[in-house]
Amino acid sequence: MKQNLSGNIANASQVNITKAAIENGVQIVRITADNNGYTPDAIYVQKDIPVKLIFEGNQLNSCNNGIVLPSFNIEKDLKPVENIIEFTPKDEDIDFGCWMGMIKGVIKVTYNIDSIKKSKKL
Repeated sequence: MKQNLSGNIANASQVNITKAAIENGVQIVRITADNNGYTPDAIYVQKDIPVKLIFEGNQLNSCNNGIVLPSFNIEKDLKPVENIIEFTPKDEDIDFGCWMGMIKGVIKVTYNIDSIKKSKKL
């Protein structure tokens, strides 16, 4: 077992990585919340450009029904619809996860999102 990019101890091949799409000056990322956790669970965004995370509550349960971004003091109960969280990233990577801390993900902050290869699954 290895620790993957999102901080979960699991087979590293299970990490889903993507990068934000920039639309009208805002970085957009769609994240699915289901029985497997959050997908993708590792996301690249660019520093100082506003981010809009859209969590789709497809299969909510007692663990994944709340999302926490501690560095922004954000806690949000997810509903079985689109749930939006907005912030502007600075220099540091941003951890996110369920309210119990068992499902985790990471938002990797880069200075140039164009230098990151297209979305992929490792």
